[in-house]
Amino acid sequence: MAIIVINYEKNIIEYAGANNSIFIIKEKELKLLTPEEEISQKIKKVEYDNCLLYEIKPDRMPIGKYRILKSFSQVEFSFKKDDMIYLFTDGFTDQFGGSRNKKFSKKRLMQILAEIHDKPASIQKKILEEKLDSWQKNNPQTDDITLMGIKLDIKIK
Repeated sequence: MAIIVINYEKNIIEYAGANNSIFIIKEKELKLLTPEEEISQKIKKVEYDNCLLYEIKPDRMPIGKYRILKSFSQVEFSFKKDDMIYLFTDGFTDQFGGSRNKKFSKKRLMQILAEIHDKPASIQKKILEEKLDSWQKNNPQTDDITLMGIKLDIKIK
């Protein structure tokens, strides 16, 4: 599970995750508002030709019963107009296929999202469905698939 709170008054997003990362795609650097020493190991940045993709990694614990319950860490960052946020389950990346019948992989999903993030939502959906269908071929779906993209806007003050 990944949860975000979008504060349009301050153009800030808060994120907490239980075993599910989020991706943020921006044209410029991500501005963290959480002290960096608390979360530096949770942020992965990948540079593509057309954008920067940030993965904010989750806490490795479930939301239900667990042998050691701790508080979830929270990451806060600012956003700009046209930034994209993607929340997803592991279903997309865990589908088997390709020439070697391997999992789709997070790396492959990141590459596709970087390529399509600036397209309209309906086009992104179509491309993602086509890529997954092409990958899976005749393999059955092995898990639920949920992927949600949010194109951010800013409040004009």
